[in-house]
Amino acid sequence: MPRSSRRPVYGMLLIMMCWGAVASGQVTDPTPRPQWLPTRSADPGVSITPDQSISFAPPQPVAAHSPIYAQNVVAAPRNRAMEIVQRSDDYAVRRYRKGFFQRARFSGGWLYPSVDGDLEIGDLDASVTVAVPLGSFENLLIITPGFEVEFLSDSGSLHVPAQLYDVGADFMWRKQFNDRWGSMVAVRPAVSSDFKTSEDGFRITGRALATWQWVPERLSLLFGVVYLDRNDLPILPGVGLIWTPNPDWRLDVIFPRPKLARRVAFVPREREDWLYLSGALGGRTWAVERLPGVADQLTLRDYRLALGWERILDGGSGAFAEVGFVFGRELEYEYAAQVETFSDAVLLRAGVTF
Repeated sequence: MPRSSRRPVYGMLLIMMCWGAVASGQVTDPTPRPQWLPTRSADPGVSITPDQSISFAPPQPVAAHSPIYAQNVVAAPRNRAMEIVQRSDDYAVRRYRKGFFQRARFSGGWLYPSVDGDLEIGDLDASVTVAVPLGSFENLLIITPGFEVEFLSDSGSLHVPAQLYDVGADFMWRKQFNDRWGSMVAVRPAVSSDFKTSEDGFRITGRALATWQWVPERLSLLFGVVYLDRNDLPILPGVGLIWTPNPDWRLDVIFPRPKLARRVAFVPREREDWLYLSGALGGRTWAVERLPGVADQLTLRDYRLALGWERILDGGSGAFAEVGFVFGRELEYEYAAQVETFSDAVLLRAGVTF
């Protein structure tokens, strides 16, 4: 069996083994619940704070740690299965909806090289996310079908396809076992190719992660495995942490997408604006027809640093824009054993979520 055909099987087996370890570790957290945390209603996934009989003036931007915020913002319902880090003092802006439809997302970008004639890449992608409760809103199956197209342009010497496509659906199961332990298991079957060949175009990616609130509302740990089904990097460890010292700062030390974010504007119950510095591992493997009747596999790889702005509206809608620096750019054909390197590039990206 070819190497590319064995990878999806191995990846799925590894994800299932990691999930078994996570599921077998369900324990009841003996730590008593602090008195200041919100009490639970009979509806799973809904948190209610004690009633505060005060009037609420028209919203104005305030800092999350301001006494005004603590006095005037009444807690909105939370869903622990939709948030890795739960906070009792940050109830104004939710990044999800309590319902079937979650969001529709559209984004695009352009990677412009520093040397004329080098490989340029543009991309457009669209996705829709829905949430299916499995008994309650703290036990969810989140489904995200999506479509992405990459536009490649070079001097003509590489014979690269003009377009590369990726069509698939991500199935993610989130479960919060108690106040500290949670899990995330996802599988994404997809077709990644130039739509001119079907050989080795089907790929399966996935991830199996456990989350632990080490310091409640401050520090969360993640550990597990991420299966990329790429020829260059088929699998990576899913290990990292999320640190939120206060509602205005967030540090995600998670490979391959670390991120440092600072909240710069906040309107209770309406919106929040963030500035962020992020890193990413770019690229993917596609099945392509390199020459008429000759199938091959093309892998793109690069490393990215980006400075961006993001606006999040209550319920998960919003927009983002970022500018970045891309380095370590490579293109590799699997069967022809050809590797090409390219100059550094500038990246521009933007998107909107409804």
